[in-house]
Amino acid sequence: MGSITAAIPLTAATAGWPRKRLLFLAVGGFAAANAVTAVSGNYPLTMAERFAAGLVAGLLWALLAGYARSIVAPEQRGRAMAVAMSGSTVALSAGVPAGTLLAGAAGWRVAFGLMSVIALALVGWIVVSVPAAHGRDEHDRPPLREVLRSPGVAAVLGVTAAFVPAHNCSTPTSLHCSNRWTSKGGPTPCCWSSACPRWSASSPPGR
Repeated sequence: MGSITAAIPLTAATAGWPRKRLLFLAVGGFAAANAVTAVSGNYPLTMAERFAAGLVAGLLWALLAGYARSIVAPEQRGRAMAVAMSGSTVALSAGVPAGTLLAGAAGWRVAFGLMSVIALALVGWIVVSVPAAHGRDEHDRPPLREVLRSPGVAAVLGVTAAFVPAHNCSTPTSLHCSNRWTSKGGPTPCCWSSACPRWSASSPPGR
């Protein structure tokens, strides 16, 4: 919910901010939200922190592609965007099963704590290594209507609108399936959490 409600307004509100500062704050916010989740014993606080993590996640999704394009030569922009956004693929295909395995072995608090440590290390790398880039001045920002009319934008938005709900629905479904299959001697949660989203997306209706 945080990502859905915040991606567009937060991106618009911070469009003029220096990109490096915004990336620093977003990743730092993600680390803080996960750290509080790891130690929280209060359910409303935990839900508030997950909402906050969704806010910065939505902002990061909107920020990364443009930032990557802005710090390389024009002929390398496509490659830079592909590399930057490949993190989502790695996270879904490797991070989800790895996190499931860790949470099953050591507890979910350890998994969230480890994510915070990794995010803090990433913050340090951002400070030391990531080049700075300016935000966009207000007069340089095209109107939303003009952006929506750009070639390919409607198709990308359509695919994204289909992918995000499917992913958000398949993740809890995969965990439910993993518990049932494991109790019957089936695949481990780690393997099933990686395979189930792909199976559910490719299976015919009613299966």
